[in-house]
Amino acid sequence: LFRSAKLQRTEAVTALLTAISSQMSLAAVGDHIRSTAHTLIHAEQSTLFMLDNATEELWSAGAQPLRLPVTVGVAGYVVTNKSLLMIPDASKDPRFHRDSDLKGGPRTRNILCAPVVTSDGTVVGALQ
Repeated sequence: LFRSAKLQRTEAVTALLTAISSQMSLAAVGDHIRSTAHTLIHAEQSTLFMLDNATEELWSAGAQPLRLPVTVGVAGYVVTNKSLLMIPDASKDPRFHRDSDLKGGPRTRNILCAPVVTSDGTVVGALQ
């Protein structure tokens, strides 16, 4: 039976909200958030960065764990400015942190990055 794209998105968001409100670990919820967003926007890759206030770093877990100062990269810009950022050509943007591209990962062409914000307005990370 054919399901519309809108129904599929609604089901994905519902599953995500269920996961967030469950007793899952923070790492599992983070992976679920990243995976759902990745699927919904048909991204080639996605990373969930979490803010470590004690060290003023953004960190990500997964296949290529990463720690960056909050002043570095697109995610750092988004967290610092609490704003959504869309970059059509990553190679031309000075905020783009090229390390993963230089290490032989897939070439980053464009970027969509959004702050992860709690219900009280606190920025806790960025989804890129």
